[in-house]
Amino acid sequence: MTKLMNKNKKLLKELKRYLFMIVGCLCYAASLGVFLIPNEIVGGGVSGAASLIQIITGLPAGIFIVLINVPILIFGFRLMGWKFIIRCFITTATLGLCTELWTFLAEQTTLNQLTRNPLLAALYGGLLQGIGIGLFIKYETSSGGTELLGRITHHVMPFGSIATHAALFDGIVVIAGAFALENSENILHALI
Repeated sequence: MTKLMNKNKKLLKELKRYLFMIVGCLCYAASLGVFLIPNEIVGGGVSGAASLIQIITGLPAGIFIVLINVPILIFGFRLMGWKFIIRCFITTATLGLCTELWTFLAEQTTLNQLTRNPLLAALYGGLLQGIGIGLFIKYETSSGGTELLGRITHHVMPFGSIATHAALFDGIVVIAGAFALENSENILHALI
């Protein structure tokens, strides 16, 4: 009886984890599809790089979220183990799909015109991303990205912290976005 109860608890914990992973992906993707990409704000990380690609080329950010993350997940496999990487891949794929869903909905409705004020877009986009990332952390999931890349590079070059490494990668993407879009205010909006 105790084994069955423990098994049920584990199952419930996993179901809860994946439910909130989906909610986190929906929030994070809404920040991209409704606020940041329509206002040409390039945030940090893999999603920022994917957003920049969509802004410049029109190619879908959701697909590039997955494509950019695949090599990072492959490199992270040895360091983090297969369970963590499989969970990251599921989250990454869900985030890519949700980003495409929100982008489609925003284009088919007036959601992508909710605000043309970059300050409001950065504020609400950042709030939704924060909720998404908070849920990822609370329920022990990850979308890989610069956080995993930071873990990998910190393992190879152990100076600073993992957060420092991830912040460096995020900063590179934000600065690249400012140069590519010839918009220095992008850095200020991304910092929000």
